[in-house]
Amino acid sequence: MHIPPRSLPGLAAGVVIFLVGLPHSEAQTQASKEGEQVVITLIDGTILQGMDRREGKYNFEGQEVIFVPSGFFFLDDGPRRVFFGSKLLRDVKRRPETTEEKVQRTRDIRIKPETVPDVEEVLSVGAFNEKWDRTIKFRSGLNQKKVEQHLTILTPYYARTDATARWIWPAVYLTRELGPDVVRELLSSHPDFEEDRKLAADVLVARRFRYCDFFAQAGWYDEAERELGRLLADKPSDKDKARAEAVIAALGKMRCREQFEAVKQAHNAGQFQAVRKRLTDFNEKAAGDDTMTALRTMRDEYQAADKALADAARFLDDLSAKLSHNGRDASLVDAATILRAGLQPDDLPRLEAFLGQAEQADRQSKAGKKATGPAELLSLAITGWMLGNPSAEAKPETAVRIWRARQFTMKYLSSDERGRKQLLDSYLRDKENLATVDEFTQFIPRLPPPEPERNITDQPVETKTGAGRDAASYLLQLPPEYRPGRNWPVLIVLHQAGETPADMLKRWSEAAGANGYILVAPEWGQGPGGAYAYGYSDREHAVVLGALRDLRRRFAVDSDRVFLFGLGQGGEMAFDVGLSHPDLFAGVLPMSAGPRMFARKYFTNGQFLPFYIVDGDRSGKAIKDSLRGEFADWVSQYPMMWIQYKGRGVEWYGGEVPMMFDWMRNKKREFPLQQIGVGLNKDLVTQRATDNSFYWLTTEGIKPRHINSETAWHYGIPSATLRARIILDEGVISVETVGLSQVTVWLGRNGNGESMIDFDKPLTVRWNKDSVQSTPWNKRKVTPSLETLLEDLARRGDRQRLFVAKLEF
Repeated sequence: MHIPPRSLPGLAAGVVIFLVGLPHSEAQTQASKEGEQVVITLIDGTILQGMDRREGKYNFEGQEVIFVPSGFFFLDDGPRRVFFGSKLLRDVKRRPETTEEKVQRTRDIRIKPETVPDVEEVLSVGAFNEKWDRTIKFRSGLNQKKVEQHLTILTPYYARTDATARWIWPAVYLTRELGPDVVRELLSSHPDFEEDRKLAADVLVARRFRYCDFFAQAGWYDEAERELGRLLADKPSDKDKARAEAVIAALGKMRCREQFEAVKQAHNAGQFQAVRKRLTDFNEKAAGDDTMTALRTMRDEYQAADKALADAARFLDDLSAKLSHNGRDASLVDAATILRAGLQPDDLPRLEAFLGQAEQADRQSKAGKKATGPAELLSLAITGWMLGNPSAEAKPETAVRIWRARQFTMKYLSSDERGRKQLLDSYLRDKENLATVDEFTQFIPRLPPPEPERNITDQPVETKTGAGRDAASYLLQLPPEYRPGRNWPVLIVLHQAGETPADMLKRWSEAAGANGYILVAPEWGQGPGGAYAYGYSDREHAVVLGALRDLRRRFAVDSDRVFLFGLGQGGEMAFDVGLSHPDLFAGVLPMSAGPRMFARKYFTNGQFLPFYIVDGDRSGKAIKDSLRGEFADWVSQYPMMWIQYKGRGVEWYGGEVPMMFDWMRNKKREFPLQQIGVGLNKDLVTQRATDNSFYWLTTEGIKPRHINSETAWHYGIPSATLRARIILDEGVISVETVGLSQVTVWLGRNGNGESMIDFDKPLTVRWNKDSVQSTPWNKRKVTPSLETLLEDLARRGDRQRLFVAKLEF
């Protein structure tokens, strides 16, 4: 990711937004009042820079102008307005002043004061000519229109165009959307940058340096250095040569810093082979001191990890060779063989106890002293690997018990319903060698997929699921160095109507691979090429949900890090699917879309689900009104960020991709342990029979008067509602519902091992159903059930969220 060097130090880990003063688009019907230039840090680590503003109106009383605030606070970074909830705010600081290149090119513009049309679909974007003019064709309502644009301002961060006729219409782009090749062409045709051999030598040199400054500020260091290379080729004066060489050295340090950031990105993405190669090939001579210090630290860490991996492999081989291949020993050897085959740096934290004890035993054995036996040492490795280092035990009977439970679980998950029942009955009959339910919950999150894909490639592959009416397909791209021993994040991308999954995959492919994501593009459209608009149907939902279930069966998916993106009609679908199934996703990223119908009614379902919304202020009244309404409902307490581009409409905002990955980097799916839907206007709601799962509450009994239809939608139909609270000290679960005849409470623990209730103490469940109070479970203990755990795991395939008991009322 290119971060222009004018960003503040230490901001590369967050979303970086820069301040550039621009007038507001004519499209903003209300005014806004300028504040200070600030740096804002949100609670998720996102960093924003710009001018803090407040919406409002100007009243004119005689010669006095009075600003009346009456809207949202937002941050203005020049091309964009960034809205976010006040509860997301962690810190605000005044932003230090910065300077950057700003290239302007004016021309006469003849306009008529016509209303600027909405841009409901960008159809084509022409190339800029040498005068910085281009043509954009778009759809507004049922009409196709075109606008001639002139590029009036170009900076390393943004580019502003203005309509040349009919409309007062500025539109603003991130410069990275244009790309270095287009920017080079534009600069080369600008009078201040054009190169003419008739120019004085000092003027020509100054222009080359200005090229360099522009590209360096944009983060395009190769382009900047190329300009200096051209300057040096012209044999400048000694003074200019020395200056150019000094700048090249500085650029080298910047490039090395960026390259090291890419190494860290590859490490975080689990691409360890790529990291080793990059560490070996790294150009140390050009790097600065800070980069070299960090580089040496990482090299040392990798050398230590490689030694530990080699030691672990050697110990596993040697210890296995010392055991017989019968009975208990055979199980230990089988487990050690599987562990040995998939050893990666990810495994080392779980093998610390084993490595420490194995090294000590090796020294003792060489000194002729009594040492821990091979079976006990392998047991440490096996239990640590499966249960975690704190649970490692040097007890062969424990290791064998856990290993057999793992093998049983893998067979169970790959069997049909009848086979699963037979396997469970057989397993439970051997009462002396049963693993506890708690031990199952510890090793299940690290299980490989039950039906692992054999043909692993990082090239796009089409996959079909279901049959008949339930048939669906999706395009899949695995990240580089994918392996089933590591859980991988997933990004599901929904295409615009009229486009194909392949179109969407191309836009995301490079960034998803670099960040280590499994990339999935479902074919959700009802017509050829997804020609029809999103229909809010169960079938369309099933395409996404079916693809996710299929992924979980075939690939190592981190279900706590599944994100949903959609563009245009696909963005509308992302709103709907995300808010209908909020417990499936770590975040939703709609682009050029707003929530309608079910999604608008379901806004309270977003209380634990972060949204990153991108649109333009010329996207049309329907999108603008729905987004403003949703933000008004969310702004005070929900995890939402809304980014609005000035003067632009329904289109692909490619410049957001790096920042979206930064936003996703540290996010995980929420699992609220103690309460859901509690608080003013926080009820979880549903109007569809299939929208029936909310964290640890589910229902199969939504009353007909609360069911709405996508084909006969009526806004006045009341939603069925759910809310629940666990009072741990009192051993009470309080459930309140409206419009439900049945509810199930699921009990388990989160990814940190924290349990929802104390299973050793009696529990009471109180249910307020349509204002009628009952106590369907009164002061009785709840017993964790292996059958419940495995049935639910087989049904959902979610290895990160495990439930060990359910209470159905």
